[in-house]
Amino acid sequence: MSQLDDIADIIDVLQEATFDETLWRTVSAMMDEANGMFSNHLMAVGESPEEPPLFSEALSHGEKLDDVEREYHQDYLPCDERIPRLQRLPYGKLHHNTDILTEREIRQSPTYNDFLPRVGSNNQLCVRLPAADGMDILFAFTHVDATPWSAAQIKFIRELLPHIAHWVRVRQTLGGLNASGNPLAGLLEDLNVGIVALDRKGQVVEANAEASRLLREGNGLYVTDGALRARRSSDDASLRALVGQALTRRETGVSGGSIIVGRPPPISALTVQVNAISPSIGAGRSAVLVMVKSGGSGPADASELSKDLGLTPAEAKVAAALAAGQSVAQIADSTHRSSGTIRWHVRRIFSKLGVHRQADLVRLLLERSQMPQ
Repeated sequence: MSQLDDIADIIDVLQEATFDETLWRTVSAMMDEANGMFSNHLMAVGESPEEPPLFSEALSHGEKLDDVEREYHQDYLPCDERIPRLQRLPYGKLHHNTDILTEREIRQSPTYNDFLPRVGSNNQLCVRLPAADGMDILFAFTHVDATPWSAAQIKFIRELLPHIAHWVRVRQTLGGLNASGNPLAGLLEDLNVGIVALDRKGQVVEANAEASRLLREGNGLYVTDGALRARRSSDDASLRALVGQALTRRETGVSGGSIIVGRPPPISALTVQVNAISPSIGAGRSAVLVMVKSGGSGPADASELSKDLGLTPAEAKVAAALAAGQSVAQIADSTHRSSGTIRWHVRRIFSKLGVHRQADLVRLLLERSQMPQ
């Protein structure tokens, strides 16, 4: 897989993480794996060093480094010379630890000489990015060893920085919503993604420009009596089920799911992701956000997958569901099987097809669907 493919996969998951912050750990793990890194640490901070970070995640291959982060914030963040210095440097420029510190600090800094060596993080690249409300995003990337960072690794990080900065700003926007605010003003416009906000009764309360365009066209999704609907009856039933599930489970945690909504040929299908908004972020009237992207591939045919790819009928059904964007939990619910059984099928599918991630499976099936029959 090329570096561009890895970056595209990471951006896809980052978009999903817009409404489910827990997916940041998946994004972090994907970055570490694809770019030969040991860990990364993302913080959104204000001007005052006494002010706690808005967001802070120190992760190694997706695993949270709780002890490391706790020790850093308690004992080293207040005296870390890099933080105030980074906040005075230009946005978007990568700096190595040794570029930020003076020669004396390299010899005497407690952070550089005590803490970072103990946690294997001295070979770091650091960057400052703009957040909202006068805050800064500080991001540190740690190499797997002491060897120099390659040009390809640096390019990989630079390609992702604008997307990560935008993700943090949107998360800030979602966290600051209120009943009198405009929750979708500019939200994700630069990613060309349609966003529809639904209230607690499932009624449409707002749509951004891209979503409004798709709804006006009305060939896949449309609004009637204030409700978001799909043209095809089977898609409409799935959409209403996802919205109902999101509204029902909203109080106990953020939930969501994805479906493919067909449109008349030759127009490509829509990928539709439904996400509950946790009440804890204070989103005013908005209870559910629906993200819509053009270019969905349409559902894969399970019988054809079984015949063409050598999968059992059960494996083929799971593969088709994965390709349509469903999670293991959603497949388990719809097939009345346990999540453990579905995971076992997924491992078998990946082994037979030589893939390692859901994104790889989707790409393989897309390539298959575009081959001449």
